[in-house]
Amino acid sequence: TLLGVPQVWARLAAGARDASLRTALSGVRAAVNGAAALDGTTATELKRRAGLRIMGAYGATETTAPAFHQHDAALPGLGRPVGVDFRLTGEGELLLRGPNVAHGYVDRWPHLRPVTDRDGWLHTGDLVHLTADGELHLAGRQAAAFKTARGEMITPEPVEAHLLTHPDVTAACLLGPDLPCAVALVCAPRSAVWSPQQITALEDDLLTRAEEARRRGQVPWSDLAAVRVLSDSWPDLGLVTSTGKPRRTAIAERYRHLLTLLEPTRVPA
Repeated sequence: TLLGVPQVWARLAAGARDASLRTALSGVRAAVNGAAALDGTTATELKRRAGLRIMGAYGATETTAPAFHQHDAALPGLGRPVGVDFRLTGEGELLLRGPNVAHGYVDRWPHLRPVTDRDGWLHTGDLVHLTADGELHLAGRQAAAFKTARGEMITPEPVEAHLLTHPDVTAACLLGPDLPCAVALVCAPRSAVWSPQQITALEDDLLTRAEEARRRGQVPWSDLAAVRVLSDSWPDLGLVTSTGKPRRTAIAERYRHLLTLLEPTRVPA
């Protein structure tokens, strides 16, 4: 069994042209994605190149085990619920209730700090939307959503997941509060030896790919106006969590000088 987060699958998909890697992956009997939604393009590429079908699991520490199971992560949506009831708030936050949902945190035994509301619902903090065919699609974290100065509400995770499908990109973070439009900072360590023209070409390519994905309905409207490529390694700088998620506040602070000088490559309509 191989467990991974989106960054792991993106790197494997990029390297799956290598015969030795395909041979190694042929011995994997089960592959499961977690921590964040996996871009369907990455899952499709791994299936096509290496015959590896990735399953999706959605849950939280408070749900004890996965609350949703998707038999193929190349398909959109969280999949089917596993032993839980769910509902959505008016803002789109996913609530869960079931026998596997924890009652609370132990601060001082036997006293518990509740994690559910009075009706037993766990507020996950995740934003989802329900499609016409009844599928739940993960949009992002409620805490990560922000408004640009133009008033556009952004959920950054789907756009970041799409940017990570590029073989040169190892990390991505969408920033935008107090900026005219959203800006994506991406890490491409190989760019340390590139010419300025090569870096600009990658920035333009990533911006174009994101816009094309939006038009195809693969990512929501992001108000994305610019992409900037960095040669830094965020894990080495402590700018990502243990599961590879960007530490947005720390990233915004470190690159504040870049953001204040940034001119949008294009202004979204």
